[in-house]
Amino acid sequence: MSKKETTTGEEFEDFLSFAIKYKVKPKKQNINTIVKRVRTELGVVAKEMNLPIEDRKVAVEWCKRGGRFNDEIFVNLIAPLYFPAPKWKIVWNEELGLHTAILNI
Repeated sequence: MSKKETTTGEEFEDFLSFAIKYKVKPKKQNINTIVKRVRTELGVVAKEMNLPIEDRKVAVEWCKRGGRFNDEIFVNLIAPLYFPAPKWKIVWNEELGLHTAILNI
């Protein structure tokens, strides 16, 4: 008895059915792992620019090279590095739906 050949479309449908049935979700990376990786990337850029990692020019250059961050990374890494307390205060901006840094007057 020969096995029936399946098309790519049928294989995809089988996988999709499996994913829906078992609610397969991609594993979310640990925030600490992501923060360490981003800090390392910022460190590399800082070294290349001969600047301390806390210099905002480093973050700007990192972003120009394709670096991206979300609100969680902003709160855990970007804000403490580039908007340190007590000069800056990190607050939730309801309108934007994310945290922002404001001068702490």
